[in-house]
Formats: sequence, structure tokens, C-alpha cells
Amino acid sequence: MRRRKGSAPPGKPPYAHEGSLRRLVFFAYDRGSESVVVGPVGFGRSKAPSALEFGGRVTIKQRRRRASGKRVVTSRRVRIQPRPFMAPALAKEASQLPKAWRNSVRRA
Repeated sequence: MRRRKGSAPPGKPPYAHEGSLRRLVFFAYDRGSESVVVGPVGFGRSKAPSALEFGGRVTIKQRRRRASGKRVVTSRRVRIQPRPFMAPALAKEASQLPKAWRNSVRRA
């Protein structure tokens, strides 16, 4: 993800504004299926990572203060066009995965 202002065009990876999405991409090994799961974690109930990867409708909440100082929360439903970042990264690195994981699991 590149660090830029504004929104990435649909079909391109999202831009990094503060780096939270990039910092929260992790992987975990599942012994039961002997597979690795890779993806963003730590967003709680947020659907942002999924909406960026696949697109969809999400509710955006905005918190602001009026001139009187009173805090106001408004929300609206928006459609997000896909801006995949995990699938292209996997496709780019797929040829290197066997070499990277070759000695990572020992069978009993």
C-alpha cells in the first residue's frame, strides 16, 4: 500500500493514510488443516478491511462539533468499490511461498 492522500481508484490497492491497515496484516498457522491464514486483524467490529478487499455497502459515522460546541454523530450508507490488497499480494508472492515455507512444519 502506498502512502498518499485521498482514495485509491477502484480496482487498485487502498492508499495508506496512517498505516493502521498495513500494520494489522498478520498470518497464523492452523495445525488442524495444516494451512496458513493471512489477513487483517484487530479492527473489532469494523467491516473496513473486507469492504476494501471485496467491495460492499457500509455505514460511515462522522463525529463533529457544531458551532455551539455540541457533539453530533451522523451516519450514512455508502457503496465501496473493491480495492483489493490481499489477493494481489498473494498472487505476486505465490511462486515464492513453497521456498519460504519449506522447513516451517515438521511432521511427526
